[in-house]
Amino acid sequence: MARNFTKPHKLVALTAALVCSSFASAQPVDLDTPPYSQQYFTYGNANVYSLPILAQWYALQNPGVGLQNGNPYYMPSSPGQIQQDVVIYTGSNGTKVTTNPAGFDNAYGAPSGSTPFASTGNSTTGPTGATPPTPDATIANNLSYTWDADLAALKTFVGPDGAPVFLFDNNQTKSSGGADENLAIWAKLWVTDPNGNVVDLSVDGIQYLYLTNGGAPYGMGGVPQGDPTANLGDIETPEMAALGTDYVQSGGTVCLAADLSLQACDGTQAYTIDHNLGTNDASYAAMFPVLNDYLDALADGTGYTLHLQMSMGCDPTWAAAGGDCTGMSLNAGDEQLYLTSTKLTTYNETPEPQSLALVGLALLGLAGARLRSKKQ
Repeated sequence: MARNFTKPHKLVALTAALVCSSFASAQPVDLDTPPYSQQYFTYGNANVYSLPILAQWYALQNPGVGLQNGNPYYMPSSPGQIQQDVVIYTGSNGTKVTTNPAGFDNAYGAPSGSTPFASTGNSTTGPTGATPPTPDATIANNLSYTWDADLAALKTFVGPDGAPVFLFDNNQTKSSGGADENLAIWAKLWVTDPNGNVVDLSVDGIQYLYLTNGGAPYGMGGVPQGDPTANLGDIETPEMAALGTDYVQSGGTVCLAADLSLQACDGTQAYTIDHNLGTNDASYAAMFPVLNDYLDALADGTGYTLHLQMSMGCDPTWAAAGGDCTGMSLNAGDEQLYLTSTKLTTYNETPEPQSLALVGLALLGLAGARLRSKKQ
């Protein structure tokens, strides 16, 4: 699926800060220092950024660089281009895409077509929609309802100075005037020790890490420049309120006015950006700062295990409670979730692969929220 830009666009309010700065195309992007430290929304414990918005901004700031090859925010995601990554969830087939290196579970199989909901399940309910891999017996405390990774293998994969980056392909249909391009998604991560106990780092006071909307109305929520270490408790399954949900919105089209503010896509917008890029390009990426703390604190990681539980689409619990699943359901399937490193040189089409992984992150609820910026 090709990128669909009707006109060059920039980050809503956040991008205004970026316009004041410039980076050479060969420089790695560091999300820990300004201005990129401000270019995300916090959803629970996850900092999420938009790859297509940043790609367009980069092209505007670097004449001669397009939106694809040579752009450090363009991340192609065909099977041949992600086979050096660790794939968590995919509708693709083939060795190195559905199969991962030792120490990582193989990928869950994503449903194709109009299956409205897919989940790894929870401690009492098995997977729904998604096809689980055979658990890797070498991983300690491997669970049947999560995607699991040996922490020592993960530390080796990301490298001594690297950090894990989760990349997501949004693959919804493009009908109904764009109303069906959005998708509900939720995730939970935690680490267990060799005895199966959940790790609690006293420095952070957190056991479970979430990508969550925090019970806000679907499509809203998110905290720009927020605190990524808020303790959200120990809930195991997405919490559904009458008017809100813990699912985050993975959006399609976003429209911006000339002043970079979010506006309705009514034909008068100055800029239009599409996040529903199919399985060809990554749309969003997310980092979990507390997970980075875990990797730093747990020595070589031997015997420790990372668990990832996720759901996407119209949650049956939400629907049974009378929730409106419009713009929430899976409708095309074959979404992809995969893991890379800020230091992994995977993409040979760009001058600095580090930038690819680090920058991309955007916001699974960008379509319903407003970006802010801090002028650098």
